[in-house]
Amino acid sequence: MPPMRAAEDSVRWQTAALAALLALAAGTAAAEGAREWLLGMGAAVQALNYSGVLVYQHDGRLEVMRLLHRVDEEGEHERILSLNGPPREVIRDPRKVTCILPDARAVVVEKRRPGRSFPGVLPLDLARIERHYALELEGSDRIAGRRARVVLVRARDGYRYGYRFWVDEATRLPLKFEVLDEQGRPVEQMMFTQVDIGIDIPAAALRPAQDAAGFTWYAGKDGSGEGSSSSSLPEAGQWVVTRMPPGFEVRRHDLRRLPMSTFLVEHFMLSDGLASVSVYVDRPDSEEGFMEGLTRMGAMSAYGAVIQGYQVTAVGEVPPATVELVARHVRRVQEARP
Repeated sequence: MPPMRAAEDSVRWQTAALAALLALAAGTAAAEGAREWLLGMGAAVQALNYSGVLVYQHDGRLEVMRLLHRVDEEGEHERILSLNGPPREVIRDPRKVTCILPDARAVVVEKRRPGRSFPGVLPLDLARIERHYALELEGSDRIAGRRARVVLVRARDGYRYGYRFWVDEATRLPLKFEVLDEQGRPVEQMMFTQVDIGIDIPAAALRPAQDAAGFTWYAGKDGSGEGSSSSSLPEAGQWVVTRMPPGFEVRRHDLRRLPMSTFLVEHFMLSDGLASVSVYVDRPDSEEGFMEGLTRMGAMSAYGAVIQGYQVTAVGEVPPATVELVARHVRRVQEARP
């Protein structure tokens, strides 16, 4: 090879290598920047007072809600009130969650468990999720009259959805978020159309507006929905999930009472640090009570399977393939052993 040609090739290789290193460094910096915005968002959701109007879009439907969030020495307090469609009200305090359903003339009270808060996918376990999601910054935008930084959480495989967050530049509160399918298209989204952040919210504003006198109350003795039951699950504690998508693991396993029911079911909660799947095992009174196959609503997927005469249902804000895989791999302990 002529010396001049060899020198030119060497320069090209060095330029290409330098470009690759710069791209890698830029990607790493972008991930670190996105991580900081997500950490700030998780803290802001739990630590700030805020009040606003939210729109929630899914399946061609639009729901409008008022959200109030207050923090005091006891912890977080939240009230969500529907502004269109059937009246509904949800009151959360540090100990319990109360759902008031005037159309059903019912009140459901459950013990508040550690878990997700607005916007539904927080808190994030950033130490785990980067194995299965890529974090990217996508510039700036304007939501509800406020400047926002756009952060993409892109799924690395088809077992989980991606997410896009619009994070308020001044306070780090999420102003909008989207759930993204495998093609990056929004499956559902939630957005503030008006919001006040860092304001004083009196305790009276968190009290329910609905008069629940004469309603049927569904609650256990401790308000958790886990008191005595008119029906038990004889094989409780004898079930396992034998296969899960990569990154998912069982984070909780307990007995739970379904809302507006006296029946206890065995419950597993699986998570990859961001997405979660709940699995319920129960035994209906008759074959008419069994559900098999897939159902969907917005980003929510549910899959029912009948296993050894029991109803197994996996449900979560994940793609259909995820809930089907999980539901089909629930077994009685003795059957799961080699």
